[in-house]
Amino acid sequence: MLKLNSNNFIKYIVLLILNSLVASLLLILVSVYSHNFSFLYFIWNLFLSWVPLIVSVILIYLLRKKLWSSWSALILSFIWLIFIPNSFYMISDFIHLIEVPINYILYFTVAFTAIIYSASINGYFSLYLIHREINKRFSFKASWFLVALICLISGYAIYIGRVLRWNSWNILTNPGGILFDVSDNFLHFNSLKNSVFTSFLFFVLIFSIYLLLYIGLKLYKKLKLSDN
Repeated sequence: MLKLNSNNFIKYIVLLILNSLVASLLLILVSVYSHNFSFLYFIWNLFLSWVPLIVSVILIYLLRKKLWSSWSALILSFIWLIFIPNSFYMISDFIHLIEVPINYILYFTVAFTAIIYSASINGYFSLYLIHREINKRFSFKASWFLVALICLISGYAIYIGRVLRWNSWNILTNPGGILFDVSDNFLHFNSLKNSVFTSFLFFVLIFSIYLLLYIGLKLYKKLKLSDN
């Protein structure tokens, strides 16, 4: 079982940090080479993908001492839930490749992929940590239902961010504005249709990749035990 204070956990966190640094350096390198610094804000988006991972680690430590129903655990869970979509939101940033001159599109494809991959890995690891805690408290089916629900919420949050142009922290700073736009979206059929389809696509993508990673990890553990 993975322990947060184990050497393996610390080593993996270090690898994630190095991965983010390498991805950021690749983007900076391509930006300097192409004299196009329009996408350096991706590094900020990558930083945001660390927020849910950090929060999930803090939450797990807290759950050793308190119930999940405690106010502190609930607040951390809410913060985690509103920030976890940021990790997967960057997948939609591939859309910005249409803004890149054709001479440099290959370089930026590599840089975008590095950044988006790093952010997604942070998100999936954070989701896995929370999934482990859910597994301790709920049945197998219930825990997977909650994981699927989190992925679905993330899918809709990506739509809110990409199309309606709201950020995670706006839930705290301007909840009325988000509620108005979401309500207005439900009142117009074409907008509702687009939001449902977009959310569904990202849900399938996020959940299927997580499922593949989860099953792969379980198979690896079984193979490792059989080798021993």
